[in-house]
Amino acid sequence: MFMKEIIQYILDLPLFSHSMETYLISFGWIVALYIAFRITVAALVKLLTLVSDKTETDFDDSILHMVQRTKWWVFALIAFGYIKLTLVKSEVLTTTANGLLDVLSILLFVKVASHWLEYFILKAAGRRTSEQERTVLHLVGKGISIILWVLGFLFLVSSFGYNISSLLTGLGVGGIAVALAVQNILGDLISCLSIYLDKPFKVGDFITVGSHMGTVKSIGLKTTRLTSIQGEEIVMSNKKLTESDVNNFGKMKKRRAVISLGVTYDTKLAQMRKIPKGLSKIINSIEDATFDRAHFKEYSDSSKDFELVFFVESKDYYTYMDRLEEVNLEIQKFFEKNKIDFAFPTRTVHMKR
Repeated sequence: MFMKEIIQYILDLPLFSHSMETYLISFGWIVALYIAFRITVAALVKLLTLVSDKTETDFDDSILHMVQRTKWWVFALIAFGYIKLTLVKSEVLTTTANGLLDVLSILLFVKVASHWLEYFILKAAGRRTSEQERTVLHLVGKGISIILWVLGFLFLVSSFGYNISSLLTGLGVGGIAVALAVQNILGDLISCLSIYLDKPFKVGDFITVGSHMGTVKSIGLKTTRLTSIQGEEIVMSNKKLTESDVNNFGKMKKRRAVISLGVTYDTKLAQMRKIPKGLSKIINSIEDATFDRAHFKEYSDSSKDFELVFFVESKDYYTYMDRLEEVNLEIQKFFEKNKIDFAFPTRTVHMKR
């Protein structure tokens, strides 16, 4: 009887506007919630595991991974939500419970958002063959993740009743100072992102930028490296590349060739009529060459000029030069066969006694 009175006395002891009996009952309900939560999560994990084993997609695997990573955060949120609904009557407990709920909610949101951000970034990076593109994607993912955590921190500070205006002002001033200090580096990083998104060229393309020309060897976070025709490496800042006009020969499907031919004024009309047809036959006989036109263009100072236009069906510069060489040799062969003379600059001087 005496022991029963002691136990009842302990249960009736007040603490923060509640008796100890109320706390013990609430603790019992939290234990029950914990057991129910463990059973529910175990069943959900088992179901997701069975589904993921039968499917080829990794989306369900990612859901399973997210559940396992965040399950204790979810339980803590449920537990503190229950405590807030049943035990919060004093100002101290109200402030503590609200603060913990805000912290848990924000952390859970950021963790879930970061998980899916990482998933989609990895999926996008897996479809890229270029190491530079994968690096840029990971960089973008890290940047967005940092922004999420910063926003979560600001919401958390705001939820505790602090005015974040002064904090934002301080961050703004500090950000401007840092941006001014590293503006060149930031400019190159932004330009790298622009090159990745806009894709004006890719690794392996032959480009010309101002007086520089070469094949794109690599696209880095700060610089792009070209290999010139002479063989040396050209290192250019990404910012300069995005601010310049770039001629990208890598995207071309064929190359246009124009050949100007001059014959002497002694060339007969019958011979001149043969030239356009003969040039057409020459182009049609060359591999990867497509005839466009051939015309007697004009009378110049010391020659009668023809113009030949054709296309080489290849973007490769060396293939283009090989076909151009074949055409030039065949033209000389045709002229020699028909006794047509190439013109060269001449001047006749008449002397008067």
